[in-house]
Amino acid sequence: MKKRMVSFIAIFTLALSSSFIADAAVLNEVVEERELIGGVTYKHIQRLEDYGWQDVYAVQADLKAPGVKLEVLKSQNGESFLENTYQMAVDSGALAAVNADFFAAKRGQSGRGSAVGVEVRDGKLTSSASVTENMNTFYKVFGDERFYVNAFVFNMSVTAANGKTDKIKVVNKYDDLTGIVMYTDDWGEYSVGSKGGSIEVAVDENGTVVNKVTESDPIVIPKGGYVLASHMSYNTFLLDNVNIGDVISVDIQSTPDINYIETAVGGGGIILSEGKVPSKFSHNISGRNPRSAVGIDQTGTVVTIVAVDGRRTDSKGMTQTELGYLMADLGCYTALNFDGGGSTLMAVDNNGEKEVVNKPSDGGYRKVTNSLGIMTTAEDNAPATRARFNAQDNVFVNASVKLNLTGVDDYNRQAAIDTSSAVYATDGTGTVSDGVFYPSKTGTSYVTAECGGFIAEKTFTVLPAPREMNFKETKITLNSGESYTPVIIGKDANGSKAEIRLSDAVVTVSGGAVTVSGDAITATAPGAAVVTAVLGEISANMAVMVDGAEEIAVPDNITVPDTQNTYKDLTEEGAFRFSVFGNTRDVSTLFDQFIMNNALYKMKLSSDFQVFLGANVNTKEIEKVSSNYVLAKNYNCFGDGPNTFITLPNVSGKVYTGDVSVWSKFQNDVKNAGQNLFIFLDRNFISNNQVEFLSFTKTVNAAAQSGKNVYVFGGGFVNQNTVDDGVRYINTAGVFPSVAIDGTSPSYIKYVLVTINGNEVTYEYRPIIGD
Repeated sequence: MKKRMVSFIAIFTLALSSSFIADAAVLNEVVEERELIGGVTYKHIQRLEDYGWQDVYAVQADLKAPGVKLEVLKSQNGESFLENTYQMAVDSGALAAVNADFFAAKRGQSGRGSAVGVEVRDGKLTSSASVTENMNTFYKVFGDERFYVNAFVFNMSVTAANGKTDKIKVVNKYDDLTGIVMYTDDWGEYSVGSKGGSIEVAVDENGTVVNKVTESDPIVIPKGGYVLASHMSYNTFLLDNVNIGDVISVDIQSTPDINYIETAVGGGGIILSEGKVPSKFSHNISGRNPRSAVGIDQTGTVVTIVAVDGRRTDSKGMTQTELGYLMADLGCYTALNFDGGGSTLMAVDNNGEKEVVNKPSDGGYRKVTNSLGIMTTAEDNAPATRARFNAQDNVFVNASVKLNLTGVDDYNRQAAIDTSSAVYATDGTGTVSDGVFYPSKTGTSYVTAECGGFIAEKTFTVLPAPREMNFKETKITLNSGESYTPVIIGKDANGSKAEIRLSDAVVTVSGGAVTVSGDAITATAPGAAVVTAVLGEISANMAVMVDGAEEIAVPDNITVPDTQNTYKDLTEEGAFRFSVFGNTRDVSTLFDQFIMNNALYKMKLSSDFQVFLGANVNTKEIEKVSSNYVLAKNYNCFGDGPNTFITLPNVSGKVYTGDVSVWSKFQNDVKNAGQNLFIFLDRNFISNNQVEFLSFTKTVNAAAQSGKNVYVFGGGFVNQNTVDDGVRYINTAGVFPSVAIDGTSPSYIKYVLVTINGNEVTYEYRPIIGD
């Protein structure tokens, strides 16, 4: 039968991928998400934009959720002390925190500095606005649950006992003292000192002047009082008008009115206003840098804090404009830029422990002036207000799943309930015994439980019996008396996954080092053992070494072969075949020539065109035999009718190497592919960039879920195939370097022959020696 594929494959290198014009900056995105507490969600967003990769960390807090609030975090030592955001989160018990305001570090004194902008904590002004920078403030008014962003303008003055007044320049800042500066007891125990031509006046909580010094070391700031300071070459008001024993007063006014502000923290430019990114900023740090920001939705009650990594290959950083668009993407209506660069740091709670989730560009944790923390007032051991099942969504029809019935409190945390009297029910598609659900048919199953006046419910997807299963950890070490509950992952014929309980399998143990009871393995004596779990036709193996025993080999698992891994004749009109081979070899010996000739001639005789993958492809030898071959060194998309072929270069270890259009074209071509989609990669691991790997699998999984037949071929050092979420991954070793050198038999060298009969695709591994 004449195959129509030959003609257009021979000139495929002249074909272009389907046209694609990106209408958005985000070309690819992977999001990991987890709830910190009810109403507070952490997200790690990794995206490819038109200028490179970005690593984004965000926490979104609904301030209407029970017990959720915001606080400005500081060093425990006082306003003039710096501390890193991680330590602030630890000290305060914050659920999450991000560095906030810009700051001025004290020259010559490590760990000291002051905020540039406004700071209000629990209704008390601890830092006024800068008089030299066009900064803005993120704030909340007493009695209003909403947050706002605005610029603050201060009008502050001091009135002496003789009735004379003068302006107060700023509150609680390291300053050149060209005007009067006020230091409250939040500043720390001591003032800044008056050496070098300055004067300081200490005032107690009643407004009485208790100290007046010049050319002095720092003086004590009275509890509940303050110190006024100025440089006498610029301002002599304190020298001329204030004396010990006088009663003086200060007046602090601002717009917005500081007297009504409950919480406030300073920032830089407004990067999002009424849902739009401004064309200019009142305060701008130019260039792509690590960034921190805070945003609010249109109600002012959903707050998002963000940290964006930068200054590294896999995260370029953002301009303020790009940061504004990011905040809009995250659902913000208004957003404020915080201090960035080496200051950018986000700490998040992880089961009671704080962890830094981003990668600060300094390589360490920079000390900063303040941070914005998301807090909870949730009470410990709060009572349950509802119930739920903590169980996986999928279960195999010949296995079971623990329902793990538990209570849940108002903060969406697990809470204790007495499950001994729980009454379980199903929709007739299975049974429940001792809190374990045993499905009886594939499809969906609905399970409920009534307990203590609460009702838990869950719908399960019941998969067909698995065709393979694997222990997540195939080798473990234990000490005598120690127990371990292994995780077993099963996959059905379509690659859908679910965990399998050890107790669902028939378990055998070779060696007397361990025993198995229920779902647990217990070490009982020194030595090593192989644990084998058998479920139907398949099995999985793991090795256990006890008390330092020498490591032993793990036997191969038994799987049910893929139904498409078989030979089929060409039966349909237009049917054809192609073959795929891994690494080729440079010819330097007669043995090399023998292997290459066998591989090339067998592939040419059995298929209409040939595909060569791997890090090493000898095109000189290939062209002696075939001119109808395909490589994966460049991006290409070709095919006709129901068949689409894509070559995706990844020989460097990743797909993106500077040309962002590759991902755009790939996603578009996969979306528009025919019924049969074949993707070719030089390396079978797809990418050593985790985001690319997840993006690739997300893209091809979506194609498989839409009903397409998806096949991914990769070069490597093993001949193996698997099905994962509907996608078939087929690896071919080719002639890797150790063949016939370290004892690897040439019989291992095989090519993959693919047969296409309309929408039916089959494949098989064929040896190049014998048949």
